[in-house]
Amino acid sequence: MKARLKRQWIWVAAATVLAAAVMETRADEILIVPTTGTASHNVGARNGTKTIDGTELSTNAATGTTVPMSWPTAGNIADHTWVGASTAPTISWDLGALYVLSGFHLWNYNGSDSSGNRGIKTATVYASDDAVGAVTTNLGSMTFTAAPLTAGYTGEDYSLSVTTRYVRMVTTDVFPDNDGYTGLSEIRFVGTPVQPLGEVVKAVSATVSHSVGARTGTKTIDGTEMSTNPATGTPVPTTWASIEGSAYDGSWVGNSASPIITWDLGEAYLVGGFHLWNYNASDSAGNRGIKTATVHLSNDPTFATYTDSGSLTFAPAPLVLGYVGKTYSLPEPVKARYVRFNTTAVFPDNDGYTGLNEVLFIDVPPSGTVVILR
Repeated sequence: MKARLKRQWIWVAAATVLAAAVMETRADEILIVPTTGTASHNVGARNGTKTIDGTELSTNAATGTTVPMSWPTAGNIADHTWVGASTAPTISWDLGALYVLSGFHLWNYNGSDSSGNRGIKTATVYASDDAVGAVTTNLGSMTFTAAPLTAGYTGEDYSLSVTTRYVRMVTTDVFPDNDGYTGLSEIRFVGTPVQPLGEVVKAVSATVSHSVGARTGTKTIDGTEMSTNPATGTPVPTTWASIEGSAYDGSWVGNSASPIITWDLGEAYLVGGFHLWNYNASDSAGNRGIKTATVHLSNDPTFATYTDSGSLTFAPAPLVLGYVGKTYSLPEPVKARYVRFNTTAVFPDNDGYTGLNEVLFIDVPPSGTVVILR
């Protein structure tokens, strides 16, 4: 029977290094207004949302009708900026979806309120596919231009190359005339939405070489580990946050350091990859997730013949709420009904048990374009 979910998968490409430079906007790129801005500290109502609400611009950025370079700040309306009472604050933005970013346009702090230049001089920039930031990519340090503290400021372009949903800046230096407060006026990102390249397939069964009690292989496909049950296919996979916490009976656990788990997809698909939520139970038992495994695919349930897709290395789960897992791709798509993981390594703090939370597979259309992740 078909186990295909209704919604298409969004592939995640690998992050690369960024540099400060003049940004060139391609014809297929769009202006991205983040859905949220969250700072480690705010002064009153001057919170991270002020960096994305357009109130500091002469044309509201939410419309996207004016190119970023022509949006002058409104000058001395300081309450329209984000301000934190720390010289090393952190600010994070949620873009609302995955994008291939080519850069951003930043309006540094430009409030002419006689309090000095509160703008960020340098910051380390991070990218992540989950709000928790359990797994981040350090994109390096960037140096920002000081705002003139006068009306008509149009900001500057900065370039980067990364596919991500969340961007974080950790302030590392401020300007000499800073008065102990740090802030920004506005920010906009530029990039292209990540296009769906396949459909999500939920396996119809999962069998393991060993399980502990009721924590069987079925736990990896039943959706009990998700904030939204994946059987419905309602949200896209990257929004299915793990809610394991201490209720660790929602995951599969085996008492061997090298267990085998096999999934039956119900019929043959052109399997291009999968999205994996590693073991995420915060039960003080260490990290029981799989670190490396060889992946075999077959149309024979006995695996008398199979395709060896080699070894894959999996990221550990953060062992906290809000875990969204990670996408992995095969070296090349394989037409198969059965997928098997042979565990070859576990994490150092493993307590003798091994497990997984959930897994969903990706069916690549034969005529589609396949992105290979490295």
